[in-house]
Amino acid sequence: VTPMPSKKILLFSGVVLAVTAVALRKLATRGQLPARELWHQRLTARHGFWYAQTILERAGERYTALLAKAKPYRNSALREHYRNNILPAIALYETLKAEGWKMRLIQDEMSDLLAAQMRPQTTMLRLLHHLPDPFAFFRALLKQQVKWFYPAEGWDAQVVADSPDRLELHVSRCFYLDALSEHGMPELTPMFCELDDLLAEGFPQQIHWRRKGTLARGNDVCDFCYERVKEE
Repeated sequence: VTPMPSKKILLFSGVVLAVTAVALRKLATRGQLPARELWHQRLTARHGFWYAQTILERAGERYTALLAKAKPYRNSALREHYRNNILPAIALYETLKAEGWKMRLIQDEMSDLLAAQMRPQTTMLRLLHHLPDPFAFFRALLKQQVKWFYPAEGWDAQVVADSPDRLELHVSRCFYLDALSEHGMPELTPMFCELDDLLAEGFPQQIHWRRKGTLARGNDVCDFCYERVKEE
């Protein structure tokens, strides 16, 4: 009788298969717009399947051309931001302009598509609602995220307040604004600023978020302030 594989072996095999599937998917979609499927769904809902198909085919061609000339950022975080967020936005923006769209319509369309990409992160933040002290966990998590995903090579971020009840950062240099300005499209940056407000929608009531201004909107710094809301 052939012995049954142990649970550990089955679990390990499942993990290997999952990792392999992800790697194969990345290879299969290399050079394609990262959010193509999601964008296609939302564009189809508003403009019809064939027009969405045409727009994204042209945007995909533009994205491929941009990738071919992309800066070879050595920092992996900057490379991810540039290839997965900035260049796709530029490709779509240029495509819609070439289609004769008016600027206000382009802004509305792109804001919606970028927001749709952020929804999974907003949903994940709602897990904070189940923690006994969500602000303490979020404060620790945010400080690590800044180190990992917003490195000094792309952002100048200064912590101006850090206490058990408040965390405030001032950003005086932003990789998104710099990169988009290099491409002659700084007007796209505020669309990415709006995503911070969208993420805040997922915060539990014990976390208060406020921001007075951003570099992209002409202010001296982007101020990020998170405060504990104490229960009465």
